[in-house]
Parts: sequence; structure tokens; C-alpha cells
Amino acid sequence: MREHDPGGGQRPRCRCVVIGGGPAGLTCALYLARFNCETAVVTRDDQRARLISRTYNVPGYPDGISGADLIERCREHARRYGVRLVDGDVDSVEGEVNDFRVRLSDGGEIPACHVVLATGVVDVPPDFPNAQRYVGRGLRHCPVCDGYEANGRRLAIFGGGSKVARHALYLTTFTEKITILLNGEGQEAEIDPSLREDLARHGIPVLSSRVVAVLDDGPEIRGFRLEDGTLIEVDRAYSALDVRPRSDVARKMEVRLDRQGYICVDAHGRTNVEGVYAVGDVVNRGYAQIIIGMAQAATAAIHINARHLSEP
Repeated sequence: MREHDPGGGQRPRCRCVVIGGGPAGLTCALYLARFNCETAVVTRDDQRARLISRTYNVPGYPDGISGADLIERCREHARRYGVRLVDGDVDSVEGEVNDFRVRLSDGGEIPACHVVLATGVVDVPPDFPNAQRYVGRGLRHCPVCDGYEANGRRLAIFGGGSKVARHALYLTTFTEKITILLNGEGQEAEIDPSLREDLARHGIPVLSSRVVAVLDDGPEIRGFRLEDGTLIEVDRAYSALDVRPRSDVARKMEVRLDRQGYICVDAHGRTNVEGVYAVGDVVNRGYAQIIIGMAQAATAAIHINARHLSEP
């Protein structure tokens, strides 16, 4: 299984299965493999990071890198140290620490000493025509990731209640040209009065009418036409809607989740189930950052290795 063996043929000391092949999952697998752990990653090509047209927040890429390219580089890096990439879906995980059986939806099974859940999240897109077409291009989800590129731009933000108001106020770090679109959801009354005052002070309008048409230039959004006839010209749009953690496998294992479905972990990435760890967006409520996910992945792998070193 090992493709790169600088250690002179050291036999793998344990087996780990990482469920999810985004940046966090692949980072964890890389570290585990370099600890001489036999490692497999069960993954599909549907990672959230693949929707990133270009990110400039990953150190070492001053000209930016697309999410798809970053994942391919991580895959190649992991494969170089013998990580096995398994194309498939995990149906369930049974057993206990040092004796897990990761069951795939196609009937296959992979044994593991430890399991790492790096299953990520799925964004809830705004409800307007062909919204999915613009995700990662004209429609963004993370102003922490690419707010810098919005400097001085005209922005529309989809969402409702106080959450969208806070999202809009955060974006005033980069521009004052912001419009909130409730998109027919009628949640303006749910915005906290103090936030309403802040929005007014920044001159941010809150429009309730539904979007009926998108004006675009290829994948880039140039404006929206609302049901009441209003036309809004924008340079990009953001969504302040919810995300759904991919935690179905964790739930079946009775891994502890919070109210939103995110996996609860300690500082080492450990869940309440011995031998099961979780890293990346599926634990990062509010901080969906590639670098944070990678750091958590390294921490979890180091802890798994240390646990094995302490065993007789």
C-alpha cells in the first residue's frame, strides 16, 4: 500500500479511515500516513471547497488557487505517502476503538483502529432562478474568505432576521454599497432594533420583494430584478442563509451533536465515542476556514499517533 517509504520499510502500526476528502480530511490523512499509519480516505468529488473559484487566504499561493486545484494537490500529496483514496459513500461505522468496521454503501467494508469524520457541510442556497449556477462565482458564502475582493464593490446579501443584518454590517469592513434582500421571506420585523439603527446609519436598505430574474455576465451576477419591479445592480452577492452539517454517519454512531447538527469535539478533535475524531467544517460552527480545518486535522492526527505510542 505504501508508495513512499523514506523510513526503510517501517510496517504500519495502525489503521485509520478518514471519511471525507476535503482539505481537512486529506491533511489528516497525510499526517497519519507520515506517522506510518495505514490510511484510507473515503470520498466523493462533492466537497464544498470545490465550489471556490479562487481563494487568496491559503498561505503560499499569493496569486490564489481554486478550491478544486487545492484539493487535487492535497490528494496527490497524500497519495505520495501511501494514502488510499476510496471513491464511495459511508453507510455506517460499527465496532469500537481498534476494531471499527467502516461499511460502504456499495457493500464494501474497511477495518480501522480509529475513524476521523471530515464530512463537511452543505450550503443552503437562496431561492432565486438558477441559484446553484452562481455558487462560488457570483454568489459567495464567506466574506471572511473573500471579503477583501469585495472592497468598494456593490453587494447584495440574501438572508433574514438579525443574522443577515450582522452579515451586512460585517461587510462594511470592505464596502458601504450593500443591499439586504429578504427575497420574499418577510423577516424584516425579526431584525433587532439596535441592528436596524446600525443598518440605517450605514445606509443599507432592506428589501422584502422576491427576486424573479438574475442579470448576469456568464457566471458573474450583475444584478437582480425583484417582483415589485425594482432593479438592483451589483458586483457580487452573498448568502447569509444556513448550512447543513453532514453528520448523518456521526448520528448513527451516537456521536454527540449540537442543536444545529455540528459534531462536538474537544481540543484534540475527539468526540464522545472513543477512537472517533472529527475535523473541518462539520465541527467549525461559524469558522468555516480551510486553514482552521487543516490545523484541526493535524492536531487530531498527532493525538491519534500519540495514543498509539502510549499503548503497550
